[in-house]
Amino acid sequence: MTTKKFISNTAPSVTSNGVRSLFLSSLLLSAFCFLLISSCDECADCGQNAGFEVSPAILIFNNYESDGQVRTFNVTSTMPWKLIATPDGFTYSVTQGEAGLTVVTVTLTDFDEDGFVTVWAEAENGTKKAVKLTVVKKGVVPVPEPPIEAPLSYVGAFWRANQTGERIIRLKDMNDQEGNRGAWSASVYWLDDRWEKEGVQVVLSNIKLTDLETRGIYGATPGDAEAYQVSGSAITVNGVVNAANPDILFRIGLKRKFSDSPAYEPNDPNYNTTWPARYGLVLISYNDHKKGYKLYLRQGEGADYVMRPEDFGVNGESWGSPNPRPKAARFSPYNLTAATLNAQVGINGAGSNPGIFTEYPTQAGAYFNWAFRIDPRYAWDPYTVGAIPGWKPFSYVDNENWDYFGTGATHETCPAGYHRPSGGALSEITQSLYAGNYNPLDCRVWGYYADGFFDRFAKGDVSSVCTTSAGVAYFGSLFFNPITNANLFFPAAGTRRSTGLSEAGTLCLYYSATQANVHAEYTIFAHTLFLSTISYNPPEHRDYPIYGGDPHSTALIAASIRCVRNASVL
Repeated sequence: MTTKKFISNTAPSVTSNGVRSLFLSSLLLSAFCFLLISSCDECADCGQNAGFEVSPAILIFNNYESDGQVRTFNVTSTMPWKLIATPDGFTYSVTQGEAGLTVVTVTLTDFDEDGFVTVWAEAENGTKKAVKLTVVKKGVVPVPEPPIEAPLSYVGAFWRANQTGERIIRLKDMNDQEGNRGAWSASVYWLDDRWEKEGVQVVLSNIKLTDLETRGIYGATPGDAEAYQVSGSAITVNGVVNAANPDILFRIGLKRKFSDSPAYEPNDPNYNTTWPARYGLVLISYNDHKKGYKLYLRQGEGADYVMRPEDFGVNGESWGSPNPRPKAARFSPYNLTAATLNAQVGINGAGSNPGIFTEYPTQAGAYFNWAFRIDPRYAWDPYTVGAIPGWKPFSYVDNENWDYFGTGATHETCPAGYHRPSGGALSEITQSLYAGNYNPLDCRVWGYYADGFFDRFAKGDVSSVCTTSAGVAYFGSLFFNPITNANLFFPAAGTRRSTGLSEAGTLCLYYSATQANVHAEYTIFAHTLFLSTISYNPPEHRDYPIYGGDPHSTALIAASIRCVRNASVL
């Protein structure tokens, strides 16, 4: 069999995560919306480009495994057209279409690699448009991550299983940098097979900033996102960044609740026919489509894997058998908090003030002390900037912990069925989230998260919303699986110390459940998960986990907790 390669004017590259991808600078390989050909060598009449539109401009041939597979696409156009310069390895049921809707059936006959190929459609007036036909094997999407020169942006969107309402994506003040100006587009690119097979599942919509502001968005009372459904069936939106339109701005909505699907099971999924969440991707391009990145979608709040037990490390690590990641665990998408703050929390969801999850993934939740002798299990509030009355340091005892797996289970503040994750080199944290051993870099992006809360309120600064309430929320780190595109967000809530909040809106610091003696001269608690040590400026990212710290100093802080599902539950 002859292997068909990428049709390209630029050589493919291999990214650090080992997933085959393409240079963003290659226009012919950018898997984004309409590509207007600016070279008159390739365009019969450059002055007439605006008259011809083809939608969708991305045809996704996903989960390809063998030749002979068929995909059917509904293609709409503003003019009659014909296909020209079709690549080898595909056959088409239609090579010519009228204005309006045309059904095109594509059969893959001889193509062995993931990648983008280009199908050219020519209008009756001679204008040519490129339609990207994308071949995706087993869910792997060969698209680059955000380049370091990208602006601070949204990296994901989240819905509960019973939610479908609007999520607002705004890349603000793009026009301030010349390298961000020009045409932009956003397109629904990939959905896993847990979504319904027929009809549009994810819909996009352009909207004006003034229209959002009129109904209270970016104010103190933006309203419930579920009251604002995104109508229509568009899977692509377009715009231009210039002085009159300084932002990239659009809405994302869903057409169906996952809770209505027989594939949804939040608590006891079998991962063959039922799952706690489903995932998708939207591609955003800008700067005349020379730059772009993936926006990660998730519908479903059930605890789920990011890296699965069967996933090898991106760099080939195998940490145990029979599964490469034997300690991979299902993380909740929410931080831990309590109904009553600045008070003691019950054990495993019991008592008058149990530990509970926040309502939205971006919310900080409560800060918890390492639970030892003095005032154990206190849930300190996330909004009092200064010192809190009643704050006390607590003592520590060598080799004592609050580990779910040991005697410290008596201090477990996570709800029933959950526990704090273990930390360390071969732990629930590293094997669930990191690309490889101590290597979170390849499978993590930093930015805003549209969860129906953070994307609606006015920002107090670039990093946070609702800073004076228990619902304060932050931007942060999103971890993803490069095979399944499963994803999980951690807000950068910082810590609380005796003097008040510290690094809030700057870093992600989470307690694990583990203590370890890693230096002979003194005990270091291996209990912190440092997801990021930086502010929002991407070139300054220093991403690594920290296991340890002087116990005398760590005893004086309170930090966030993210719970994982107990092993006794699948």
